[in-house]
Amino acid sequence: MAEDLKNFFEPRGIAVIGASPKRGSVGYVIVDQLKKRYRRGRIYPVNPKYSEILGLKAYPTILDVPDPVDLAVVAVRADRVPSIVEQIGKRGVKAAIVISGGFSEIGPEGAERERKLLEIARRYGIRIIGPNCIGVLDNTTGIDTFFLPEDRLRRPPLGSISIISQSGAMLSMWVDWMAMKGLGLAKAVSYGNKVDVDDVELLRYLIDDPHTKVILMYIEALKPRRGKEFIEVARSATVKGKPVVVLKGGRSGAGARAAASHTGALASNYEVYRAAFKQAGIIEADTMEEMFDIAKAFTMTRPAEGRRLLILTNAGGEGVIATDFAERYGLEVPVLPEELQQRLRAKMPPHVVVKNPVDLTGDTDDERYRIVLEEVLPENIVDIVIVIAPPHPPAIRGDVINYVAEAHKKYQAPMLAVVTGGYIAEEYSRKFEAAGIPAYPSPERAIRVAAALAYYGEYVKKRGSAKY
Repeated sequence: MAEDLKNFFEPRGIAVIGASPKRGSVGYVIVDQLKKRYRRGRIYPVNPKYSEILGLKAYPTILDVPDPVDLAVVAVRADRVPSIVEQIGKRGVKAAIVISGGFSEIGPEGAERERKLLEIARRYGIRIIGPNCIGVLDNTTGIDTFFLPEDRLRRPPLGSISIISQSGAMLSMWVDWMAMKGLGLAKAVSYGNKVDVDDVELLRYLIDDPHTKVILMYIEALKPRRGKEFIEVARSATVKGKPVVVLKGGRSGAGARAAASHTGALASNYEVYRAAFKQAGIIEADTMEEMFDIAKAFTMTRPAEGRRLLILTNAGGEGVIATDFAERYGLEVPVLPEELQQRLRAKMPPHVVVKNPVDLTGDTDDERYRIVLEEVLPENIVDIVIVIAPPHPPAIRGDVINYVAEAHKKYQAPMLAVVTGGYIAEEYSRKFEAAGIPAYPSPERAIRVAAALAYYGEYVKKRGSAKY
């Protein structure tokens, strides 16, 4: 049940078992991060060697903690974990994050240790995330069990993207990258070997999380016999207006073997996963870059009503590339109606191409963008607008950003900006995004995002959904 997971995100008290005063140790960083960020309850370091850790009273065992504890974070040697979890159970704590590695991912000996861990957890009714994970980062409550210090791993600002990842290393890299890009994070969970809590349960929990708008997942393999429920839960997220974007690890034979040695994941036919994703309305990303490109768009714009693109550009070659990729992804670039072309020609220099792509050419100013948007969008003949606006033409002054932002508010079609180039292009991209328009450094990336907006829009329209 999703309610079972509440203690991982909203505990009244947290015990850190394996806490340490030694800088650079896992137990030090976890206590330090919680002390900096967690404000909803108390933190209890547990280590029999110390009476105080980072200014907090330390306890020999969790059984000695006198106050309410809803969550235990376990960072001790793998061979000690089962006995520690036994103590957690006796203390009455119902949630534990086991950071420690050395379980099914290392072979038969670790698998037996994992079996014992699960048996103890079930006996006491303890829910477990892990083992072999970095745990939970919740920007809404301040929970942070990542054992990676902030001078090595920046934390992003609060936002509406949540991430569920089987790989802790992948998750930490993404979190750091989001911080650099200014992308907002709601929750991030690394679940490792998923001895108990798995991706399906975490996905169900995020469906009802008011802070989460888009859900990203890195999956190597689902648990056996969990496929049907995964499809049902993901479909529920999709039709309730929360897009699910998945990056699947272990797609090749060699990749599947690597996944088995990484988290003990069981291989399964990749085509089976692809079919499941389509049934559930899941958007599958081919790369990490693509996953975040898509996520960014869903936090800033709307799903598309169809597959018809307007490509508006001042660089003819980029318009051609965009058109090629549109066809590759099943999108349409319809020629504008003749009557509309005539209206545009009347307001443009004779060398401007007004068919679609609309090529404003390299001598354009900002005003030409405004004219095209105001003439085309009221006709309701396109579903997505790709605005290719490299800032190099001398007459461009930046008003195009405001024109696109105003049109985005006024009309239904989602809008994506393409700003190619170097330093100046990066500056313009930031300005587009500050105005609420997702920006991309190449036509190819923007077109892939457009395809995701169209796919998701079609899926929810066919099945009915809450308004996005």
